[in-house]
Amino acid sequence: MDAAGEQLGRDPRRAPGDPATVTLAPGDSAWAGLRYASPGVSGADTAVPAALLVTPPDEREPLKVPWKAGAVPVSGNASSVFLTVLEPGTGP
Repeated sequence: MDAAGEQLGRDPRRAPGDPATVTLAPGDSAWAGLRYASPGVSGADTAVPAALLVTPPDEREPLKVPWKAGAVPVSGNASSVFLTVLEPGTGP
């Protein structure tokens, strides 16, 4: 989402992988990754999001997470963004 709260680009697609239930104990963490082509290589049009909206499983309201990872592809060649399946832990 941009600073005005508007969506940038299309919704992410699900990356290949088998979804499974992830059960966490209090204080545990889970993560899911975003994958997209480097805009500098793909030639896609870019924008720098202000935030990422994440809707947890079984919830209706998204969490707003500040985006700090720079430009992402929003249109043009190779502009698709893929979301990996949720996994326990803190990431790769």
